[in-house]
Amino acid sequence: MSSEKDPEHIGKALVGFASNNIFPDSERLSAAPVEEPVILAAYGALNDAKIALQSDIREVSRDIAPNVQTWITTAKALQADIETSRALASKIVKQAEEDKDHNDSELQKAHVEFLEKEVQFNSEVNEALLYIKEVEVSLRHAEELAHQKKYLESLEALSSSTAVLERLSKSVATKRVYTLLKLKGDAAKKSIHEQFLSSWNSLVKVDPAGIFTIEQSGDHDRLHLEEGVVLLKAFDELDQAAISLWNHLDDAIVKPRTEIGKRSLCSLKINENSIVIKQTPPDGTIESLLQDLESFTVFLINKIPEEFVKAFAKIMMQPLSVRIRELWLDRAIPPSLDDVGQYQNSLSRVREFAEKIDKHDWPGTDSLYDWCRNAPRNWLHNRREIEAANIRQQLELGLGDTHEAEHVETHEISKEASQDIASAGVVVSDEWDAAWDSDDNDDHGQGANGNGPSGASDTLQQQSQGSIPPGLGSPKDQDEANNNHDDDADDAWGWGDDPTESTDIDVQPEDAKAESPIAQNSNRNRAVTMKEMYRISSIPQPVYDSITNICEDGAKLAKTDNSPIASAASGLLTLPTQILTMYRALSRHHYSQDESGNMLLYNDCTWLCDKLLEFKTQWETREDIAIRMRGSLKLDPEIQRIQNFSKRAYREELNSQRTAISDLLGGTQNFLQINREEDQEIAIDSATSHICSTAARWKPILPYSVWASAVGALANSLASKIILDVLDLSALDADAAERTAVLISKVETLDHLFIPAGIDIKTDSDAVRYAETPKFADQWMKMKFLSQVLQSNLKDIRMLWFESDLSLYFTKEEVLDLIELSFVDSPQSKQLKREIRDSTVSQ
Repeated sequence: MSSEKDPEHIGKALVGFASNNIFPDSERLSAAPVEEPVILAAYGALNDAKIALQSDIREVSRDIAPNVQTWITTAKALQADIETSRALASKIVKQAEEDKDHNDSELQKAHVEFLEKEVQFNSEVNEALLYIKEVEVSLRHAEELAHQKKYLESLEALSSSTAVLERLSKSVATKRVYTLLKLKGDAAKKSIHEQFLSSWNSLVKVDPAGIFTIEQSGDHDRLHLEEGVVLLKAFDELDQAAISLWNHLDDAIVKPRTEIGKRSLCSLKINENSIVIKQTPPDGTIESLLQDLESFTVFLINKIPEEFVKAFAKIMMQPLSVRIRELWLDRAIPPSLDDVGQYQNSLSRVREFAEKIDKHDWPGTDSLYDWCRNAPRNWLHNRREIEAANIRQQLELGLGDTHEAEHVETHEISKEASQDIASAGVVVSDEWDAAWDSDDNDDHGQGANGNGPSGASDTLQQQSQGSIPPGLGSPKDQDEANNNHDDDADDAWGWGDDPTESTDIDVQPEDAKAESPIAQNSNRNRAVTMKEMYRISSIPQPVYDSITNICEDGAKLAKTDNSPIASAASGLLTLPTQILTMYRALSRHHYSQDESGNMLLYNDCTWLCDKLLEFKTQWETREDIAIRMRGSLKLDPEIQRIQNFSKRAYREELNSQRTAISDLLGGTQNFLQINREEDQEIAIDSATSHICSTAARWKPILPYSVWASAVGALANSLASKIILDVLDLSALDADAAERTAVLISKVETLDHLFIPAGIDIKTDSDAVRYAETPKFADQWMKMKFLSQVLQSNLKDIRMLWFESDLSLYFTKEEVLDLIELSFVDSPQSKQLKREIRDSTVSQ
């Protein structure tokens, strides 16, 4: 018990409570009084605790020394941040105190500025009100001046208000006021403009009834004409006013005087201050028109201020010059030389009028000078248009009624040829027999052997007898030409034609001529003139007349030196080429309207070529024409083109008819392979009927030589079709051969078409005997022999080959094919084929 009250224990309890918050467990100890000995004991215990704590600290410090250093560094940095924050806080506080003083100053400054702006705004408002008042006064003054007809002063007042208004527009605050005043100013200007136009129109008046009046000043207006021009410039309407005046003046005054052909012309009456349209028609000459227009321009120059007149002239002269040229000057160009004197007067008067206009410095005279300067070209162009229109009109009238024409040719041929020609229906000159009396025997013998002149002139004989049309060449040439498909446009215009090339009989060189049999026997040949009649339409005569008239005018013009169109003489001679070109281009369509149009076209071209050749010969021998003019007419190429053009028409017609015949016989199909015999007969009957009807249609039109050649070509096409179809068969029995022969006999009835004139035919055998079909159809005899072969036995075929003329028309291969076709293979047929194959019969 005593130990618990020991000061040492009490001191330790105090130190434990103080340092570790340990309360003594003993009640007596906790209730023990604290006296001085206890304090001393506690001090000693505290010192011991201090020593123990220091020892623990040292021990711990040795373990955590690195961490402590880090803490120290962090603490120092934290302390520095605290100091920085403290300084920043002090600065913020100081700045806040200073801003408070500055805000007070800014408020005071803003208030001052506000007061200044208020003063300035009030000043601007005051100034704007003054401007508004000034504008209002100016506008009111301008309107008052306009009512008093003082338009220039009114415009000045309006201009003044506009200047003030522009100053007012610079203020943003007065934008709305500016807009309202601007609208009011525009309305005032419009009102002034309308009043001015009313006054102007009272000075310059155009009545649609045909009265044009100019007053220098109004009765009740103070506006003068010159002042009106100034106002038009001020309103920037000078050109517009000139255009408006021209439009009204043109409708009321100028057109009634200048539009010839569109209305009845009226004359002009010019008074002191007016121009009046009179219903009295003028004389319609260019001279009177230009006189009226000259008076019209002088009136304008004298009555209207110069500045407006020049603006008006720029608007008026260009359309007026064009109208004068198109409606008057171009129409005044004469179509022929009869009125050239009047044309020359018109040129002089137009040039005089243009010079007077130039003196006033008016534009628009270039076209008038150009018309005078190009008088020869204009006349030539007008003549070209007239001739072209005449050709078109003639073609549009159609072919018209046909009439008879004569074709004449002169050739040197043998007497035998002349006899054949006469038998063909061609008229031969009467001097023929008399000229040949002394040479009958010799020439006859040579002609029969084919070595004399008649053999050399076979082509001419064939032409006259109908195997070929004149100028078309041999039948072989025709067949080759038929294979050429020329373009229609090239055919029409003649493009691709070489005028220097001829499809007629080949001309031999001079040396060859000197050595030819014809030249050696020329003393036995005589010139014979052959004439044939045919029919032409009504078209070629006007074409020929047009060409001859043009050439005659060219000859007259070349002799005139003082004519204004003398230089057009050589150009005039180029028109025949253009006329013939147009004829070729347009004629096909118009001739195609007639069923026989191509043949009529052939005849017309033939007639036209004959006439042109005759005219060309006469032209080249005329003594009244200069050599240069004679050489300027180039008809030879055009004649050649017309000839080629006619040949194409002839060939196309033949090709068309051949195609029709081929179509009637099945076209590319073998018509002998048609199953029904009736259909075969119908095909043959249709083809022969077509040839007969075509021949009948052509006969009144074509000359006999051309007609026989054309119809012979159709018959030849029919014969060729039958021959080819027979040879194309693989087998032909006796019945089929007999039927084929019957069909051929139907075709042979075409012999009736080729009976010479003057021979009376009573039987079919007479027709076969006298018919000249083989002359015009080279396959005709071959078809006849084919019929005989089809009706013959092997013995007859041997006789036809060796003793008759079968070998002249069939080759050995063709005859062998026919034997194989008609006969079965037997010793007799083999023997005959061997004999034919080994034969030396000439073919």
